Formats: sequence, structure tokens, C-alpha cells
Amino acid sequence: MSICLEDGFALPAQPMVCYATPMPVSQSEREFMQRLGEYKRASHAEAAAQHRALPLAERLRRSWALYVASRAEANATSEGDDPAGFYQLAHSRGLYRS
Repeated sequence: MSICLEDGFALPAQPMVCYATPMPVSQSEREFMQRLGEYKRASHAEAAAQHRALPLAERLRRSWALYVASRAEANATSEGDDPAGFYQLAHSRGLYRS
């Protein structure tokens, strides 16, 4: 059993269990969850294929935009995390144009 923390998070490498006793699960519920997992896998594979089909410059632009949008929340203790060197290297190799 894992320890449930606030917001539903459990300690790492522990199964998420928030009930004192296990809840019974029917075979139809298991089959439903398996189908749901298959749909999610297919959806993620499709999204990944669409992402990989984009030109590298567009992928880098999106990566930078995502980084800028979420860098404050990502790691408040790491003030020196600057990906500019990564983009400079990509630019120097002709893989990225600003």
C-alpha cells in the first residue's frame, strides 16, 4: 500500500492505493479499461507521428514556446536553467532559423 499525499499523488515507485481495502473490479471493467488504454496508446502514437512529421525548425519553435510558457512552474529552484545554448548549437548546424 502506498501513502496518499495531497492532490492524489503517491510516493514514487508505489502503486496508487487510496483505499484501506481493495475494491472489487469486474471483468467487464477490466476489459473497458484495456480498451481505453488501447485507444489512448493509438491516440498518443498518432500525435507523436504528427509531431515527428513537422520540420525540425517548427519542432524547436514549439519546444521553445512550451519552455517559455512553463519555465516558472517547471523548477522554481533552478534559476540558471537556460536552453539558449541548445538553440545556438542547432542554429550553428543549420537546423534552426530564428
